[in-house]
Amino acid sequence: MACTEARTPRAAASEVTMLNASRYRRLLRLSLAAALVLVASRSYAQPFSSDHKAKVLMFGDSILFESKHYARWALELGGKAEVRAFATSGSALCAWFPGSGSSEFWIPTDIATQVREWKPDAVVFQFWGNANFLDISPCMGDLQRGDPDHYRRYREDAVAAMWHVLRGALDAEIATPKVYWVLQPPDPYRPEIPRLIDEGYRQLATDDTWSTVRFADAGDSVSLSQRGGGRYDYTRWLPCLPGWESVENNTCRATGYGGLNIVRDGSDANQGIHFCPEDGRIDDDGACSVYSSGALRYGLGIANPILDELGLR
Repeated sequence: MACTEARTPRAAASEVTMLNASRYRRLLRLSLAAALVLVASRSYAQPFSSDHKAKVLMFGDSILFESKHYARWALELGGKAEVRAFATSGSALCAWFPGSGSSEFWIPTDIATQVREWKPDAVVFQFWGNANFLDISPCMGDLQRGDPDHYRRYREDAVAAMWHVLRGALDAEIATPKVYWVLQPPDPYRPEIPRLIDEGYRQLATDDTWSTVRFADAGDSVSLSQRGGGRYDYTRWLPCLPGWESVENNTCRATGYGGLNIVRDGSDANQGIHFCPEDGRIDDDGACSVYSSGALRYGLGIANPILDELGLR
């Protein structure tokens, strides 16, 4: 009698997972091939103009919620672009996937639907690395921000987000949009988290599958690197932006050490991660009631690479 090896439920489940992964990769390759044919059939020769505006679609959490106004203003200033932004404070990246289980009150749409219906030329993703804050993102399960599996999950979700963009583009019969991954500002308490989240996003560029991937390092604009420090070193104060801010127009605070601006919220004793200064208040649409230098810098950091690459200035 031939001897057969009994498979444990764990081993059987592992085989099923491997089969599903193989089918997923095969489907991805077929879909990518179809997308490349579609890209080749569409002309990019026509420049963007007031009659042919670039469509920029954005998704993000509270960091985008506060900076989207400046990003939209910068992108639309030349009259060659229009912006549609979806940002929910506390949301995780996977909350914007179809079937994420999130409440429509918090997450009113999904990535694939917006790409299919609005047909954007560029898609922006800004996600700080939230877990399931206030049950907004049940897709994150019990993972906590900074857990090893939390980073793995965000790397996987970055790939899934690219897939949802591709799926929406195929359904809409458009060229795959350029996808800009926004890199994150420093965290005053856990500096390794935004760095490792960003490293996960940057891994997309190592895969030839995603030739449309771009990066917008908006986080650098509010880091201590602007004063000679490290990219992920935190600061609440930065010198005022030449050409943008001045004491005369009340967009720069005068101090005994020259012009400086608050770029992150909270106080020097209790540092914050957001942009609206401590004497301001954020309204229901993310706008700060006082001038927010951090939101301006981060918004410009999102907009600048898109303006340059799409010729929108």
